[in-house]
Amino acid sequence: MTEEMMELFGKLRQAGFEPVWHERHIPFYINPVHCGTLEEVGHVCREDDDDWYGRDEIERTRQYQIRAIGDSMKDAGINAGDVLTVLSGITPMEGDILLVRMDDRFAIKAYYEDNDGQAWLVPYNDAYKPIRLGNGTDYRVCGRVTAVTKNNPRVSSRDSLRRIRNMKEEERREITQERVESAIFDVSPLVRNSRQWYAVFRKLVELTSLGMAEMEEFCDLVGSVVPGHGHLPTADELQRMAVQSFVRPSRLWDKNDAPVKGKRFDDYVKIANRTEELLTAA
Repeated sequence: MTEEMMELFGKLRQAGFEPVWHERHIPFYINPVHCGTLEEVGHVCREDDDDWYGRDEIERTRQYQIRAIGDSMKDAGINAGDVLTVLSGITPMEGDILLVRMDDRFAIKAYYEDNDGQAWLVPYNDAYKPIRLGNGTDYRVCGRVTAVTKNNPRVSSRDSLRRIRNMKEEERREITQERVESAIFDVSPLVRNSRQWYAVFRKLVELTSLGMAEMEEFCDLVGSVVPGHGHLPTADELQRMAVQSFVRPSRLWDKNDAPVKGKRFDDYVKIANRTEELLTAA
């Protein structure tokens, strides 16, 4: 690769592209290949011209690219829309991901031979069953997938939410009752009136299993940890603070939409932040 090409590739990567150097042109076939049930490909068409080819063209080309559809290989990292680079003329080995033609239908599957010497095509999605090869099955290995290029990769928002919730639950389980009581004790000198305990309560709701409806339980806990504190909380006083932006997580509190203003607002934020530091300290 020349210095000019290396410089060009560097600029393309900075712009968010992933350029690949090929010694020769690799044709891209517009028709997708199925990562699910076996599907008819029919005629295939190269992206760079208007000529159409018969199905055998896909088996005569040494290396080519084709787009995947379906979800049977999702657990192997191949998803619908991905571009697969396929190398033909190979002898399949266990673990290879193959493009296989069976009875004029095509599919992408993993190759495996069991202890009995039986060859299988294995989907990587438990919703699909492996396909037994041989015993009169008419099949041909068209090639091995050598690269997978993601096309605008995305993930499920629902799955992301599930993973975040699981992490938060794990974090909550890691904060012991002893840690909670220690945090209440250590933050208590910052609390100068009974309503300021709301900042501690709100942070406990965010970081532990305590719920917004458990104000009475929180007040009882504070009374047991710092019984001599001059400003013990009551549920009624805390409830009065659960208005405007204070009903939201403390990171979303807004000084322009809060039940207290100016320095008093800053004091609530300070108490909430200190409570979090004490609860999450290593």
